Amino acid sequence: VFQHNVPDDVLFYMFYAMPRDQVQVAAAKSLAERGWVYHLEMQTWLRPCPDGEPPHPLQDGWERGSWLYFDVKEWTVRRKDDLVLSCAKLMSL
Repeated sequence: VFQHNVPDDVLFYMFYAMPRDQVQVAAAKSLAERGWVYHLEMQTWLRPCPDGEPPHPLQDGWERGSWLYFDVKEWTVRRKDDLVLSCAKLMSL
């Protein structure tokens, strides 16, 4: 697993640019250690927004809250408030 001085955007690059490689797995583990979770349907990394509404459970395995997500097209982290997610689609390592 990578050291904490490796920036998140470098880990995102390793994850997306090196599919089915050991580097991808190591990058995913490092992102998970930093609080990121991968959303299988959206195919992006998310984590609760530290200064937003914390995710709270809804019915049937869904939750709503403020999240940061990695926008692959713009290669930046963005914020999405009032996002409703299926917990079954979140993959944590």
